[in-house]
Amino acid sequence: MAALDTKLRKHVPNQGKNLKAVIKHMRAGDLDEAEKLLLAVLDNNPDAGFARMLLGNIHYKNKNYMEALEEYQRALELSPDLTPLPLMMGLTYRAMEDTDSALAQFDQALQLDPGQMKVYLQMGRTQIGADHLDDARETLDKALSVNPDSISARLMSIELLTRNNESDKAMAELERMASERPNLMVAHKMMGMLHAKAGDTDKAKGCFETVIKLAPDQVFGYVVLGNLYFKLNDLDNAEKTFRAALSIKPDFKGARYRLADTLIALDRDSEALALLRDIVDKSPRKNAAHQRFAAIHAKLGKFDLAMKECRFALKFDESILESDPEIAAILDATPDDPAAAVRNFLGRLEDIRRQSGKDRHMRKLRKGANKRRVGRGQRAQV
Repeated sequence: MAALDTKLRKHVPNQGKNLKAVIKHMRAGDLDEAEKLLLAVLDNNPDAGFARMLLGNIHYKNKNYMEALEEYQRALELSPDLTPLPLMMGLTYRAMEDTDSALAQFDQALQLDPGQMKVYLQMGRTQIGADHLDDARETLDKALSVNPDSISARLMSIELLTRNNESDKAMAELERMASERPNLMVAHKMMGMLHAKAGDTDKAKGCFETVIKLAPDQVFGYVVLGNLYFKLNDLDNAEKTFRAALSIKPDFKGARYRLADTLIALDRDSEALALLRDIVDKSPRKNAAHQRFAAIHAKLGKFDLAMKECRFALKFDESILESDPEIAAILDATPDDPAAAVRNFLGRLEDIRRQSGKDRHMRKLRKGANKRRVGRGQRAQV
């Protein structure tokens, strides 16, 4: 609070009280009220760079990225010494998928202050997302020279090792981190994922059970453990684990879909249908539910219904056709054999899902810690 008071006295000496109210609303997520108060401040102080930066932050949080950049640029012209500005401009460019401009802004931020740990992390994250892995390695080495104990930098370095298929080095570093910080849930989670990928299911199970012990009120540990049980065809334990996840977060769709898959594998199709219908009743455009409907109807020999659900899956997810423009033709390729058409369609769709799942996993690896870091960074800046 003392640091904030100093900033306000320096940049907006006569509006400290009002800007504190703005910041309070921003931290509470009440962006509309924050913007209303902030515009009133700017009416009286149109050249207040700090206030312009805050307005840019509101636009950024509302995903109005062009407006955010305009306010950041005005703030920079008014107050060139506002060190958070290049970082926020970099984050905004990255959100707009302009990687080169984002990296240029992060580089500018580090030229102003080469000790900014959060800038190194965001720069490294952006480089990983753009597959600039050698550059990311150099950035993270610099980050660790600033703070050798940075959990975020160490985890991102481990991510790079896994991307480079250096799993043994990644595992050794994770084990070191888990030894240093036994309660570091993310280390156990990542170890479990590496063990599962390597086929060491017993060690993977132990890691995921540790995740659940450390965070019994979070669904992720239950879902990954349930997925492991499902992969091992231990369907009873898979069902119990997915139901445990849903007892914590009843509407968590990942657990609901996996529970439906488990019920289908257990030949409890009526229960799976009821679960899927509940999902579709709330969100009719859920193509993943329609895909499973199709599988159940095909299993029961109801191929007309299965074909209908396959077409719903295509209708409600344009990305399927974007991934494979020929997939729709499969449904019409064998009009005299609807069973083959449905089977081939679902097989092709599963291939697409598997690839998109890999892509989604990589995006999560690239962005996984971002929400916490960005949130902390914004709170520090406001």
